[in-house]
Amino acid sequence: MASLGTLLFFLQCQAIFVFSGFFAAWHWAAWRRRVGLRRIERRGTSRTPYCVDFDRDATRDDADVHLGTRSRRPRHPKVAVVCPVKRFGGETARNWRTQMTSEYGGDLEYVFVAEREADSAVAGFAALMRDMRDEGKVEAEKNGELGAPGTSHVLCRQKTNTREYAFVGARRARLLVAGSSTSCSQKIHSMLYGALASDEDTTFVLFLDDDIRTHRNTIGVLVRSMTTAFGKHGKKKTPFLTNGFPMDLPSRSSPFANYLTFVYHLVLLIAFSQGEVAKNVWGGCMMLRRESLAKDAYGFVTAYKRGGYSDDLILASACDEHDEIVGCPHEAVFPQRLDETQTLRQWWNYVRRQLFVMDTYANEWNRNVNHGMLFVLTYLSLATTVALVACGAHLFLFVAARVFFFKDENAEFVHPPPPPTLSFATFFCFALALSAARRMYHDTGKLVAALGDADAFEKVLFIDWKKVALAFFATYAVVPLAAVATLASREVEWAGIRYVKKNGKVTRLESER
Repeated sequence: MASLGTLLFFLQCQAIFVFSGFFAAWHWAAWRRRVGLRRIERRGTSRTPYCVDFDRDATRDDADVHLGTRSRRPRHPKVAVVCPVKRFGGETARNWRTQMTSEYGGDLEYVFVAEREADSAVAGFAALMRDMRDEGKVEAEKNGELGAPGTSHVLCRQKTNTREYAFVGARRARLLVAGSSTSCSQKIHSMLYGALASDEDTTFVLFLDDDIRTHRNTIGVLVRSMTTAFGKHGKKKTPFLTNGFPMDLPSRSSPFANYLTFVYHLVLLIAFSQGEVAKNVWGGCMMLRRESLAKDAYGFVTAYKRGGYSDDLILASACDEHDEIVGCPHEAVFPQRLDETQTLRQWWNYVRRQLFVMDTYANEWNRNVNHGMLFVLTYLSLATTVALVACGAHLFLFVAARVFFFKDENAEFVHPPPPPTLSFATFFCFALALSAARRMYHDTGKLVAALGDADAFEKVLFIDWKKVALAFFATYAVVPLAAVATLASREVEWAGIRYVKKNGKVTRLESER
C-alpha cells in the first residue's frame, strides 16, 4: 500500500506540474494573440505595405494610410502560390476563391497541381473557372481552353470592361497534372512539380493546402515577414521560410471525432503564437524563396525527393540544424472548418499519420529531433491521462468508503483512504489549463475577426468545452497506443495511397485504384 501511495503521489505531482505548464503556455499564447490584435488596432487596418485596398480608388503612389506615412509602397516581389489538390469537396470552391482574392499588390501566379486528370479536383477547377468567367473575373489566355489543365487563366479583380488600377499586379491561375510520385509522398511530388513550373523570375513560392481559408492580406503578411530582418545570436537576417497554423472550428453539430482532432491542434497552436518567429513549421502554409528550391538549399529538396514524407518536419529540422529563422507572423492564422462527416476510424488514421511522420527522417539530426518529439509526446500523454485515471479512482474510493463502508460499526479497525487533496488539485489544475486554452481561442478568434473573417469568432463561442475536456483525455490516452502501432508497423494510408517506410524514408507506395 505504501508503494501505491508513493506512486499516486508521484503521478499527482507530475500531472499538476504538466497542467500548470499548459496553463501558463496557453495564457502566454493568448497574450501574444492580443498583442497582434492591438498592433492591428493601432494602425487601423490589417493590411501591410504589400497590400492594396480594392474598396477605394488609388494610384501607384497611394499614401500608406495604414502606416501613417506618405512614403511610396515597397517593391512587390512576384509570388507563386502552389496548391497540391486532391478531390473536390463542399468547401473546396470557397477556399480556392478566398485564396485567389488576395489584396497583395504584386504579380501572383496560382498553380494548382493534381495527380491525374481523373481527379475530381480537375473538373472542380474547370467549373470554378467557368463560374468566375460568368462573373467577369477570369478569362483564358489566347488559344487556351477555359478550365483545361495547363491553360493559363487571367484573373481580373473587376469586370473586364471597367478600369484596372495600374499598381495591381498581374494575376494568373492554372492547373497542372503532375502524375504519380514514385519515391516520395504525393504531396511533396506535387509541391516540387508546381514550384519548378512557376516562372523563373518568381521571388517567393507559397505552398498552401487546398483546404486552407486565407484572408485577403495573407500573402502580403507572409512577404512582409520574409523581407524583415530578425535578430538571432547578435546578427540580423531574414527568415529562411515563413509559415502559419490553422485554427480548428468545430460546429454545433460536430461529431466527437472533430473534437478529438481539435484538441490535438490545441496543444500545437501554442508553438505558433509567438508572433514573429517560431521553431515549428506547418506544411499547410509555407513560403520560401524560389532560389532556395532551385539551389536545393541545405539539401532539403534532395531529402524531399529521396523518400521524403513530411514536408514540414524536414524543413523544420533543416532550419534548426543550420540556425535559420522560421517566420510566423501574428496574422498567419487560418480558421479551418472541420469535416462534420469525420468518423472515429478516420480520426484514428489521422493520429497514426501524425505520429508516422515522427518516424520518418532525412538524416541523423532529423531522426533525433523527430524521435525526441515522439518520446516527449508519448510521455506527456501517459503522464496526464494515467494521473487523471488514478486521481479519479482515488476520489471514487474515498467517497465510496466514506458513504458505504465506514458506516459499519467495525470501521474504527480499518484505515480509511488518504485524503484526496492532491487528487482534487490535479483536476483543478486540469480545469485551469482548459480555461487558459479557452481564453487563447477566444483571443485568437478576435484576431481572426479583425483579419476579416467575422463569423470565425462566432463559431468560437459555440465550442463545447465539456466535450473538449473529454476529448483531451481520450486523445492523449490513445496517443501512446498509436505511437506503439506506428513503431510496430511500416505502413500508413494517406489520401487513398499506402506508404511504406524503411530507414526513415518512404520506399514504396501504392496508388488508389
